[in-house]
Amino acid sequence: MTIRERVLHFIALKEITRYRFYQLTGLSNGFLDKRGSISSDNCQKICNTFPDLNPEWLLMGTGEVLKSDQCRPL
Repeated sequence: MTIRERVLHFIALKEITRYRFYQLTGLSNGFLDKRGSISSDNCQKICNTFPDLNPEWLLMGTGEVLKSDQCRPL
């Protein structure tokens, strides 16, 4: 699975549209339809916009999609 495919999986999981994703991240319309690699700057924008997204999963496909909540209040 590519980074773009993982982003598409993530936004489906979050139940947001591509358009809303573009609005939130500031990435251009059609970004997810392009071919080629995704720059580290764009990966950083995505991770900053969605702090619950696990960057390890986004970049390498390992671990869980969402970060675990390790500091859950009692």
